[in-house]
Amino acid sequence: MAGIKQKTSGAKIGKLDIEMAVAVGICIVLGWIIPRYQVMTTCITTLMCTQTEIKLSWKSLLIRLTVTAIGGIVGIGVVLLDDWLQNQWLVALFMAVGVLLTLFGCKLAKVPDFNGRIGCVILVLVSITLPGPQRLLHALFRLMSTLIGAAVALTVVGVFSILRRTPRIETVQAPPMPSDESPMKTEVHMEDTIPPEQDEPE
Repeated sequence: MAGIKQKTSGAKIGKLDIEMAVAVGICIVLGWIIPRYQVMTTCITTLMCTQTEIKLSWKSLLIRLTVTAIGGIVGIGVVLLDDWLQNQWLVALFMAVGVLLTLFGCKLAKVPDFNGRIGCVILVLVSITLPGPQRLLHALFRLMSTLIGAAVALTVVGVFSILRRTPRIETVQAPPMPSDESPMKTEVHMEDTIPPEQDEPE
C-alpha cells in the first residue's frame, strides 16, 4: 500500500489534460448540430492531435490525415472489388492485401509505425463496418469528421496557448525584515571552573 501511495502522490491533472477534455466536449456538442457527423471519429482525432504546442498539434494532424487518406483509399478499393465480385472468400484475401498496401503506403509517407497500424484500423472500419454502397459514404464522412476533429484540436490548443502567454499582474510582497539575532549562549562546564591541581612543595 505504501508503494502505491508513493506512485500516486505525484499524480495531478495537467493543462494538456484539460485541453483534451475541452476538445472532446466541443466535438460532442458539434455532433448535435452537424448531420452525418461521426462523433467517435472526431473525438479520437482530437485526442491524438491535441498537443502542448500548435506546431506539435499540426504535425500530429498531418500524420492523422495521411494515415486516414491511405487507409480510406485502400478501403474504398476493397469495397469496390467486393461489390464487383461478391465473393466472401475473396474478401479475406482483399483485406490481407489491403493491410499490406496500407502499411507500405504509410512507410512511403514516412509516418511512425504505430500510425501505420491506425491506417489499417481505418481500412477495416471502411471495408466491413457497413454493408453495400453505404461503405463509400462511411469513408467520406469519416474523412470529413477527421478534418473537423483536427480543426477543433488546433483551435483549442491555439486558444490555450494565447491564454498562457497573456501576462498576469502579480502583487509583489516586500521581503520580511531581518529579526535580531539572539546572542550566542556559552556553555560553562564544571571542569572549566576547577583550577588544575598543583604539586605540593617537598
